[in-house]
Amino acid sequence: MAQPDGRHRRPARGHAPALIRGGRGSAELEDPAEGAHGPAVAVEFQALKPGLALFVIGLLPAALQGIDIVRMLAGAAACDAATRVHDTRRNPAALMALMWYVATDGKGKKDLVVLPYKDRLLLFSRYLQQLVMESLGKQLDLDGRRVEQGIAVYGNKGSTDQHAYVQQLRDGVNNFFVTFVRVLESGGSPLEVEPGVTAGDYLHGFLVGTREALLQCAPDHVIDSFGELVDLV
Repeated sequence: MAQPDGRHRRPARGHAPALIRGGRGSAELEDPAEGAHGPAVAVEFQALKPGLALFVIGLLPAALQGIDIVRMLAGAAACDAATRVHDTRRNPAALMALMWYVATDGKGKKDLVVLPYKDRLLLFSRYLQQLVMESLGKQLDLDGRRVEQGIAVYGNKGSTDQHAYVQQLRDGVNNFFVTFVRVLESGGSPLEVEPGVTAGDYLHGFLVGTREALLQCAPDHVIDSFGELVDLV
């Protein structure tokens, strides 16, 4: 979380701070009203809880890393609008929730395996661990009845780390369902590994192959839809 150091004061109200020095996990901002000779504000960046990334304490570190926060907020606004639709068939969040509900028999009987096919989504499954397990992990329901509800979440970057757990998914305990994630658009120029074939094409091949392998042994455990993301950098 971005937090002002108590030894410095905040920038004057109504003025946007400017980055003057930055390092790993921290930065110093100056108040334009004071100029370069005015006091700076030391800012330390710690781990953000899910849901805080779109607030100021998340947007500032994102901007300092070069992420296009304007596009990120526009995407968040579009998602917010899409998930407020009352027609379930046109609401992607409601559809995903229903698929998870059916996959777990409504009682969290199966684990959620998240397979993102993008290096920069390495931490995505850990993000979902906190988001889902903290939200759904409950001993009692709203009426005080003991339900011991929840969904266990795990996974890793599908492109290189899937060998660590796909063996068990294919041949081990039948207690899981899988959600695949792929990126539709990436920033920068695509890397061609051979003429007309990009690294992204290979990643998609990994995804399709893994999906087919799991469908052979557990056809009812694969969420037959892809989370489609757009890279903002």
